[in-house]
Amino acid sequence: EMFALHVVEKAPVMVHTRDGAELLVACVRVIDAKARKKLVKSLKGMVQKIARNEHGHVFIMGLLTLVDDTVLLASSILTELISENTPRAVKLTATGEPRPPDDDDIPAFAHVYAHRPILNLFAPLSSHYFTPKELYVPLSIPSSRSFKDPDVRRAELLAAVVPPFARWCGAAPEGLGIAAGTPFGQGVAW
Repeated sequence: EMFALHVVEKAPVMVHTRDGAELLVACVRVIDAKARKKLVKSLKGMVQKIARNEHGHVFIMGLLTLVDDTVLLASSILTELISENTPRAVKLTATGEPRPPDDDDIPAFAHVYAHRPILNLFAPLSSHYFTPKELYVPLSIPSSRSFKDPDVRRAELLAAVVPPFARWCGAAPEGLGIAAGTPFGQGVAW
């Protein structure tokens, strides 16, 4: 446990590699609730960047799967993750042509990696949506430090995700269009 506490202090640096993300998920499984709370709070302002990372999204999935404090997760991780999900106006180039969207312009619900923690709430560890490499991460093994029933945790987190997702889809025709127009957004929308 002491090793795990030391490792999670380095989370923002380690989360960007596959091995680092997997090690952090394994460490979250063994640290106590107080250390998990400190870890979640330390990620303030970095959730979007981590979730949009090829390996970092697995760490966010791990937090949403293993941390019992759903109020903290909803108010910090999920709020930050879904706060950027309003459809954005198309940016134009100097010649007036539509500019291809930057990574930051794509809402998390439709982003190639950032949608996966949200999708995992809708379809936990489904082999239909997740690759064998993603399913190998120690998410499916229950933590001895988690006391909340996984179905209750998932329902509480979904209660925080579904209303913003529904607003995003209905806010403008582009909302549902973005979701339906990307294979990643389709996984969340359907």
